[in-house]
Amino acid sequence: MLSISHRDMKPQNILVDQVKNKVIICDFGSAKKLVKCNFSFISAEANLAYICSRCYRAPELIFGATNYNTQIDMWSMGCILFEMVNGHPPFLANSQIDQLIEIIKVLGTPSQEDVE
Repeated sequence: MLSISHRDMKPQNILVDQVKNKVIICDFGSAKKLVKCNFSFISAEANLAYICSRCYRAPELIFGATNYNTQIDMWSMGCILFEMVNGHPPFLANSQIDQLIEIIKVLGTPSQEDVE
């Protein structure tokens, strides 16, 4: 089975066809093919932690994780849905550290297990 992580989900990469009532994801320039390994999908090559636009970047990427999968895209989609409803990104900041602080304000301090 094949799985692809887009790695740059943001509103500019989500197109809507109002005639056919379809949502189309575009700009797969940062995408990566993942392979199945022990009930999970992982990359066959090394991943970058500095990927995805900052206000849609998953916390694990801010912590520098390089072992990630499509879950980072799900975080980004949640941020996009929040922005659609509220008119602004949920965790807007000027740096990665400020971004992490904004996330912690909403979700609370991560446990040591979460950080690892």
